[in-house]
Amino acid sequence: MSHAGHRTRNIVAIGGGGFSEEPDNPLLDDFILSLAGRDRPRACFLGTASGDSQQYLDKFYVAFPEGRARACDLSLFRKSEISDLEAFLLDRDVIYVGGGSTVNMLAVWRVHGVDRALRRAWEAGVILAGISAGMVCWFEASLTYSRGGALGPLDDGLGLLPGSACPHYDRTPHQRQVLHRCIANSDLPDGVAADDGAALHFVGTELVEAISSRPGAGAYIVRREGDRAVETALDTRYLGDDAEPRIPPVGASRESAPAASHFIGIDIAAARPCDVIVADGDLRVLEMMRCGGPEAAARDLHQRFPHAVIAVDASRAPNAGLMDQADYRAELRPVPPPERYHDCRVAEYELIRRGVSLYLTPSGAVPAWMEAGFRWYEALFAAGYSDHSRGKATGPGTVIEYYSHASFVALLGGRPPKKSSPEGRRLRVQALREAGMEADFGIMTADMLDAAVGCLTARRFARGEAADYGDPREGVLTVAAKLPDTVRPLEID
Repeated sequence: MSHAGHRTRNIVAIGGGGFSEEPDNPLLDDFILSLAGRDRPRACFLGTASGDSQQYLDKFYVAFPEGRARACDLSLFRKSEISDLEAFLLDRDVIYVGGGSTVNMLAVWRVHGVDRALRRAWEAGVILAGISAGMVCWFEASLTYSRGGALGPLDDGLGLLPGSACPHYDRTPHQRQVLHRCIANSDLPDGVAADDGAALHFVGTELVEAISSRPGAGAYIVRREGDRAVETALDTRYLGDDAEPRIPPVGASRESAPAASHFIGIDIAAARPCDVIVADGDLRVLEMMRCGGPEAAARDLHQRFPHAVIAVDASRAPNAGLMDQADYRAELRPVPPPERYHDCRVAEYELIRRGVSLYLTPSGAVPAWMEAGFRWYEALFAAGYSDHSRGKATGPGTVIEYYSHASFVALLGGRPPKKSSPEGRRLRVQALREAGMEADFGIMTADMLDAAVGCLTARRFARGEAADYGDPREGVLTVAAKLPDTVRPLEID
């Protein structure tokens, strides 16, 4: 295929979103395809950064069916019949690069000559696009987690575009803080940043437009001035007509989310069946169940309550080790003491430093009840629910991680006595009643009360009254309300 007469050099750099993160929101992908100026453009996916993940590849083909594009992929980790990679890439209209490890992707590309082929394709008018690693690879430098898991500068990009780039800019405050520090210290050149749901469109090497698939998602120029970094927000054009709420930063109270039909709390256990409580939109308890294996139970819940928000009282995933990274700890406020908090998730640190005790999530082998929690999450996602723990899903059909004790602390304004004590039980029932829950509390065990506050936390999440703590890379933890900076035991009359 010749690109004669179509030598405009386009790059669309996506901070987050697209088919892999917003499968029900085609706005950014439609924009990319529209630049080809033809029906069913030839679109090629490069999944090198994810090691050519089959799951990622499957998402691409689902998002770009035959009626939308003529889709193909170039795998460098599997046996391929493509002998001339450059000719293959030059014969595309769009090349879409997925996310993952930027460092590994660039290294593999250079071994196979894909770096040179991409430059030739760009010069010939093939549209280049990508998310995350696929956003930053086109620049001279970037901010990445690809080196040892710590967020830091990388000056090894393809250099098609000048300066530096940072994706997922609004995903955590840490992202913005580290980028500003790197640019202020000249560890990175001046550059651009994009929130999840935002993208930057370059023609040649000129930035011509910032676009978004979500109202409020933004893009930015970050420059060094003197000894500090200065951020300038760009005018960003929303590609759609709806007014879907923007996802707020982790740790902040949430704006209102779409209404959900039911709210479900699941108290996880390994040595006994898990307690599951279902409440309606008015917090009337409809069902109280005890479930063993999660797979059948998750399918049943999704069949009957597909638009529910479900709160699971267990860690979403193992500890990713962020609190053991010196650079990461230095950006937290307050800065943790050097000798403490190395073995917890960020969400757990946020609770412990306030005075809320909890079990820590290991980075390796986990207790049996945590493993049971992991199984429940996977079963719920397999049944069709969405995952909020990465700070993304917000509406009906969403699963959140909560901690029952923290929610009771937030509702009561302090630490109650143990849930097994008469006074601890009384205070927990009081908190649920005052929040409007209707149930026969007399027949509920302490574990059922924990599941009941999960229903309440899920409802407050849906109404924008809950708060998230933690880092999306490890999973955010939702609490029924913002916690005070210092949590003290309740004074009992």
